[in-house]
Amino acid sequence: MFRPPALLAVLFGFAAATVTSAGHAEAVGLEWRHLVYADLRLVGAANRPQAELWADKIEANNDHYTRLGDRRFAGGNAPAVAAGFVVRSPERVVMLSLLNTVSQCRTLKADARLRVAIRSCPMRLAIYETAGAENPGGQVLDAGSACVLEYADPARALASDREATAYAAYDPVSRSIRLGVIVSGRAVSDCDLAVPVPRHGGRLAP
Repeated sequence: MFRPPALLAVLFGFAAATVTSAGHAEAVGLEWRHLVYADLRLVGAANRPQAELWADKIEANNDHYTRLGDRRFAGGNAPAVAAGFVVRSPERVVMLSLLNTVSQCRTLKADARLRVAIRSCPMRLAIYETAGAENPGGQVLDAGSACVLEYADPARALASDREATAYAAYDPVSRSIRLGVIVSGRAVSDCDLAVPVPRHGGRLAP
């Protein structure tokens, strides 16, 4: 079990969905939130947790640029952007994160008008069982791949663009994190995904 301080700090400080009960969630609908983006080219206090979560993939992406003879990013990391979503309960905190890099993602579709691309990128779950759980501690799980948006203007990601956005919600009925993408006001069906959250010790939902 791991307990990296920086990662735990972001799990508790991240804007997150809070789990109450399945019945309540069914009554009011899922609480959809925009994924939160973090530029990992230069690592500091704000983005260090995501950088630590993806340290191996970031290093591999740096090596990819070096092999191509591109040394523009010798003072930091080659372009890498993480997109995250956090959900917490009294016993668990879970962060879903996707890492967008040139070497580890593929472009599914691009919209020239909106200057945005839909990319399929690797995904991880960071799970921390709090002190009140049956088995306190943490783990990181590879969770396959999912869609994320790449903006030609990165500021649009920070502004929660309404024409093109990636979003997530925790579904307590299926105990999964639901992911989706909207481009030009329409849901991209190929990007609809439910990511199961494993039940280790404490439950995420009552």
